[in-house]
Amino acid sequence: MKLPNKKNHFELIDRIKRSLTIIHRKNDRKNKKRKPSGLNLALLLLAAAGMFWCCQPISPLETALLLAGDNRRELETVLEYYSGSADDPLKLKAARYLIENMPGHYSLDNAGTDNYFSKVESAYTDAPAYLKHILYCLPSYFLEPAVKKEDVQYITAEFLIRHIDRSFELWNSSPWKKEVNEELFFYTYFTLPNCE
Repeated sequence: MKLPNKKNHFELIDRIKRSLTIIHRKNDRKNKKRKPSGLNLALLLLAAAGMFWCCQPISPLETALLLAGDNRRELETVLEYYSGSADDPLKLKAARYLIENMPGHYSLDNAGTDNYFSKVESAYTDAPAYLKHILYCLPSYFLEPAVKKEDVQYITAEFLIRHIDRSFELWNSSPWKKEVNEELFFYTYFTLPNCE
């Protein structure tokens, strides 16, 4: 859903003002003794305030939480978990980054993939993210067609917390940590394309 921009808000307010002015002129012609009340101005201000209030852009985080549906509580659990951790605010930022970027990303699901993914996870626990991504994409080429499962609608809090903590452990223990800024760290550890 595309929200109207502020220019359109002002154009709409101008149209409402012109309409109210025309109504006042017609009423004045019908009843010259009657003076326009402040009620119309109050209604105009109320309508303008309502438009600005209801048309405020929604943050990417709130958009993701809305799209999560029944899984919203899991994602909020992750945010609450890291909100209480004052020792590393970067983990909260990583959690927000992951959740904000979940819409449109998915996993493949069929009878064979769950077994395959659990074997990959147990056999390659310390493998870099890009290698795991390649291994995770293989079923899409060799197994029967799989159903797309939107990440935002089914990823659990436990999975996200484990993934974030493990990524930070690897980053903090790496010899090149000082050479990798936060943006590059987020991109390399948390951003992988879908399998297509």
